[in-house]
Amino acid sequence: MSGLRLRLSGKLPLTEDIKLCLAYDAKANAIACAKYAASPKGKASRKRRNKRWRKRHPDYVRPNVKEQSARYRKKPGFKEYMRKAAAKWRAKYPGKRRAHVKVMIAIKGGKLQRGVCPCGETKTQAHHDDYRKPLEVRWLCRDCHMKLHRKRG
Repeated sequence: MSGLRLRLSGKLPLTEDIKLCLAYDAKANAIACAKYAASPKGKASRKRRNKRWRKRHPDYVRPNVKEQSARYRKKPGFKEYMRKAAAKWRAKYPGKRRAHVKVMIAIKGGKLQRGVCPCGETKTQAHHDDYRKPLEVRWLCRDCHMKLHRKRG
């Protein structure tokens, strides 16, 4: 048995240089793991692993998300909670709110018409690249809009 194994097993005391070496290795390993997890290969691996887990544990997987969210919305206090959250968002982002309202008014007034998403979907949402130009929007479907925001962070 090597000296390091004897030290790790507790039969020999750990010296400071070995402690530092082990700590450095653990940190380097954590960094490497994080990089792999963020890579396309790591994401695909995680997706496969999650899919296998859900298949093996069907009783832990939420059966019907729409049904659960409908029940959640019926809970007492939900409307008040949402009202407060919306008011908090409006206070935090007044420029964004102003731009959203201007787009809604322009659509209702006929000055602005909904466009088609580049993917071909006709049910679209307005995306502002610059909130200081409220009527300059890109029309994106919900999926493309969410992808865009995930990329930007």
